[in-house]
Amino acid sequence: MDRYNDAIEHLPAVTVDWHPTYDPKSQFNATKVALLIEGRPIPHLVPQLLHMISVVPPDWRFVFIGTNKSVISVSRSFATQYQEANGKLDLVVLPGPWAIDSKEDVYRLLTDIQFYDQFLPGVEWILKFESDSILCANSDDSLNDWLHYSWAGAPRYLYLIPPFTWPLLIENFVVDPQVTDLQAMEAFPFAGYRL
Repeated sequence: MDRYNDAIEHLPAVTVDWHPTYDPKSQFNATKVALLIEGRPIPHLVPQLLHMISVVPPDWRFVFIGTNKSVISVSRSFATQYQEANGKLDLVVLPGPWAIDSKEDVYRLLTDIQFYDQFLPGVEWILKFESDSILCANSDDSLNDWLHYSWAGAPRYLYLIPPFTWPLLIENFVVDPQVTDLQAMEAFPFAGYRL
């Protein structure tokens, strides 16, 4: 029995950290974000998000911004819960004063510098996609192959898509807030801090 007690005394102590400081988002590139803004609880949002997560290069993060109903409908899926716990996906309910009830509201949101400061700080590349856009899984090209362009959008047909809507858009978004605030005040003094 003495050998047993002696052996136990010489065993190393083991401690378990039940609250690690590891941030799962740190495994992804913070400067690359795929963004989907949708206020309607459309049934195909979960399969579309999962498809885009599988097709877009693995270092990109995803942000889904919606209303209470659309975020709840997306968050019910076990697969999206896993992606959220893994740090790959953020599900965000858009707070006031912003709204996403119409395309006009989304355009206003995307031209508000405070939106980028609050929800996408430090982001340089944005893949903006909508509920009716998709990337081909069989393509030989990667999304990262397009990063040498400062802006690229999916083709649109005037008889199908209203002007100024781009169902799929990648944009280099490096912004100096001082420059954009000054430009916004000079160009649109009535609109506040809009780009």
